[in-house]
Amino acid sequence: MFLYLILLKQNSLFEYAYKRIDLFFLVKIPLVLTGTAQKDSDYLIEFASRGASTVAGGNGEGNSLNQLRYPRGVVVDSSGNIYIADTDNSRIMKWEPGATKGEIIITGIYPMAIHVDNSGNIFVSDYNNHRVLKYTLSSGSYTQSVIAGGNNSGNSLNQLNRPWGIYVDSSETLYVADHYNHRIMKWLSGATQGVLVAGGNNEGNALNQLRYPRSVNVDSSGNIYVSDSDNNRIVKWAPNSNQGVELLNIYHPRE
Repeated sequence: MFLYLILLKQNSLFEYAYKRIDLFFLVKIPLVLTGTAQKDSDYLIEFASRGASTVAGGNGEGNSLNQLRYPRGVVVDSSGNIYIADTDNSRIMKWEPGATKGEIIITGIYPMAIHVDNSGNIFVSDYNNHRVLKYTLSSGSYTQSVIAGGNNSGNSLNQLNRPWGIYVDSSETLYVADHYNHRIMKWLSGATQGVLVAGGNNEGNALNQLRYPRSVNVDSSGNIYVSDSDNNRIVKWAPNSNQGVELLNIYHPRE
């Protein structure tokens, strides 16, 4: 299994065979650890010696089909197709395995995070338009629908303000890192408003607060994990809790 990382400064997507999350990267990690690894020898970013290869972009900043511009989200399906939130090009790109250029499949949005389900439906946080979109795949084409927000920017339960990270479970329950509202919102499939599940107590660093959260993940027990970016920490919120637990102190976590 390989790791998929976004390297923003090079406007490219790299594939690495090593285990590390670091700043400016989105990583797919094989969960195989021995317990004897040493940080300074086993977890160094040694691109040349670790089998790095460019799998998308890498041809300078631009909007050609073989280029990217500050991509911020990536997901890989079971066939090895790579879907990229090519943020500053306002598009979603699909790169097939071994391709030298991508295919534009969605335009006209400012995508930050992306999720692709087993049916090929695409979920995207549309940051500048304060909404989360679903693109339903049918007969090779996509139909767009708003599944969260879309009611201008704001902090009401039916609004979002610069949504960043998203998590979508198998029942299409959506969790959103509501970046400028300093909160995590949960939207059931078909709901017209969300439910506050973390933060939402103004900006701050108390355990019941968040500061510009960027990503969210949920485990099988319903625990919510948040990269609380401007608080330099990863926090865990148990189901129905009114505050989180700090798990890790790390500078400006993104994913």
